[in-house]
Amino acid sequence: MGKKSVKWDRDPEIMLRLTSVAQLMIRGVSLPQIAQALDVCTRTASRDVRRVRTLWRRQSVREIEELRQGHRARLDWMFQQALDQFMDGKVAEGPPPRGLQAWLKLAADIERELIDLDGAAQPVKVALTDPEGKQEYAGGSDRQRLTNAMALLDVARARQAADESDDGGGTAAVDVSGVDATPEMDTG
Repeated sequence: MGKKSVKWDRDPEIMLRLTSVAQLMIRGVSLPQIAQALDVCTRTASRDVRRVRTLWRRQSVREIEELRQGHRARLDWMFQQALDQFMDGKVAEGPPPRGLQAWLKLAADIERELIDLDGAAQPVKVALTDPEGKQEYAGGSDRQRLTNAMALLDVARARQAADESDDGGGTAAVDVSGVDATPEMDTG
């Protein structure tokens, strides 16, 4: 049997089957059960599950983009309203009313949000810091910094495991032997 010339997401037969696969997935049915229910091999069922996830991901991306575009349109409108209010007040004679500064601040805040929404903001720098979190850590070799970061990660994982195992009646004991919560930072 040769390959079809129609892509799977354009094939009505496959798309109809994927509707059934999605319903079974939502109900938590296992892969072998999906294959049996649809009278297909496990390999086809596995491929169909991946296809359903692809379709769900595409739908999520579309929905997120629609939300972003709607948010962008509302911000554009609010930005224009704030600027109009500011400009109307500036044209009037006499000292500027106190509210003008508020309109200008609102316009500036909206502009910053638009920049963030468009992804044009400066990237946020993330760096290891000293134990107090006040000063960026720059000492030691790459290997030493990696070792220190891994030690901190181990502590965080241990704390998370303790939180997950805690039944709410107290604090769970966590063995973090060999892991220093504030590893020494070699500055040499």
